[in-house]
Amino acid sequence: MLSEEYTEIVGDIFIGGEWQTHDLQPKIVALEEQLKIEKQKHLDTANWALEQQERADTLDTKFKEAEDKVETLDMSLTSFEEHHVAHTEDLNQELKDAEAEIETMKAFMFGAGVYDAYSDWKAKQALKEHAEDGE
Repeated sequence: MLSEEYTEIVGDIFIGGEWQTHDLQPKIVALEEQLKIEKQKHLDTANWALEQQERADTLDTKFKEAEDKVETLDMSLTSFEEHHVAHTEDLNQELKDAEAEIETMKAFMFGAGVYDAYSDWKAKQALKEHAEDGE
């Protein structure tokens, strides 16, 4: 820095229409201090911007991971729904088959009951006819 290299700097300055000699050392020191402060501000701003970029990158990564999880869950849900629909269709078909089997059994039982009733009636008729013939 200039203030460290020179112990005294003298310069002529034109002030108020005449040249005046002034010691410039204090002004140079003050300007160097101001320069250090400005550099530090810029460095702090750059570090802050870097930290913000790192946070943004981290958030972007987390967002992408969350999107991937949502997509995976969506695919799982779709797969579950497809399985559920297929299972429900299978159960509905089994129910229809069971209902048809019940109807068949009812018809068979009804038919058997009718046959038994007919057989009983026929037997009674035969007994009645035999009884009438025997009179």
